[in-house]
Amino acid sequence: MILAKRVSFNGRIAASVLIASLIGIVPAHARYRIHPPRSLFAPGLEIPLPPKRPPDLIPPPEAEHAPAQPETTAPDPACARVLASARLVATSIAPIGGSEGCGIATPVKLAAVVLADGTHVLLEPPATIRCTLAEALGDWVRDDIAPLAEKTGSGLSKLIGSEGYECRPRNRVEGAKLSEHGKGNAYDLLGVALHNGQKLMLDRQTEARDFMSSLKSASCARFMTVLGPGSDGYHESHLHVDLAERHSGYKICQWDLK
Repeated sequence: MILAKRVSFNGRIAASVLIASLIGIVPAHARYRIHPPRSLFAPGLEIPLPPKRPPDLIPPPEAEHAPAQPETTAPDPACARVLASARLVATSIAPIGGSEGCGIATPVKLAAVVLADGTHVLLEPPATIRCTLAEALGDWVRDDIAPLAEKTGSGLSKLIGSEGYECRPRNRVEGAKLSEHGKGNAYDLLGVALHNGQKLMLDRQTEARDFMSSLKSASCARFMTVLGPGSDGYHESHLHVDLAERHSGYKICQWDLK
C-alpha cells in the first residue's frame, strides 16, 4: 500500500515537471537531460556561401533606367581645315537630316572667300554645303574666277548662286536619282558681280564669251560634274558644279558656248 502511494506520488511529480517544462517554467533538458539537437555540420567545418557578385558589375540604381546617349559623329578633317582657314568665311551648323538619303553630317555655311589681297568675295546667298565642297569652291574663286574677272577690267565682288543644299531628285524630276544637292555636294552659279557694278550672267553668256570660255575650262578641270547652258535643257540659266564620286574618276563636262 505504501509502495503504491510512493509510485503515485512520484508520478504526480513527474507529470508536474512535464507540464512545467511545456509552459516554460522548468527547462526540460535541465530536469531530464534532454539535449538540443546537435549541429548538422562537424565542429570547425565552414559552411560554404555563394560567391558575391563583384561590385563593378553591379550597376548603380540611377543607371539602370538612364536614357541612352546619342552616338557622336566622327570629326571631318576637311571641316577642321575650313573652319580654321583664313581663306574662307564659314561657320559650322547643326547636322542636316532628310529622307531618301538626303542630309549632311557636318555641314558648313560658306559666306565668303577671301582673296590674297584680303578682298572678300561674297556668296549671295551663303551656301550650305559639305566641307570638301567648301574647300573646292574657295580654290575655284581664288585661283580661277577672280583672275578671270581681273582680265575684264574690274575685280570680283560676289558670286550669285544657289543656297547649295536642297533635298530633291536630279533636275527635280520625280523618280530620278538623288541630286548631289541633296548631299550638300553641289553648287549652282547664276553669274558673278564685279566691283564696277557689271554682272556676268550665265543666261547671257554671249555678252562675256571670253570670260565664260575660260571659266568652262577651269571648272571642268576642277570639278567632277559641270553642266551649263546647252547641256541637257535643265541648266540653261546657270552652271552646275559638283564633286560626285564615280568609278575610275569619270568626269562630266557639258556646256555649249555657241
